[in-house]
Amino acid sequence: MRLLPMRKISRHSKRLALFLTFCAGYVDAYTFIVRGNTLVAGQTGNVVFLSVGIVQRNLADAEIKILTLFIFHVRRFFAYDLQGKTSHC
Repeated sequence: MRLLPMRKISRHSKRLALFLTFCAGYVDAYTFIVRGNTLVAGQTGNVVFLSVGIVQRNLADAEIKILTLFIFHVRRFFAYDLQGKTSHC
C-alpha cells in the first residue's frame, strides 16, 4: 500500500469536518431516541450495546444490534465492490 504525502489541512476542511461530526451526532441521537436505541452513524456504539444486551441476556435488543451490524457490513461490501469496478474503467 502506498502512503500519500501529508498536506496541510485548510480552515475550510476543519469546519467541514466539524459540521459532519455534528451531523453524525444528531443522526445518532435521533435514531437512538426515536428508532429503538440503535445508532446508525457509528458502529462502535452498536457493538457496545450488543455486548451489554448479551451480558444482560436481552435477546431482543441483541438481535436488533446484530441485524444493524450485518446490514452495515453488507452495505460496506457492496460499496467496496462498486468502487473496485468503477476504478478500473
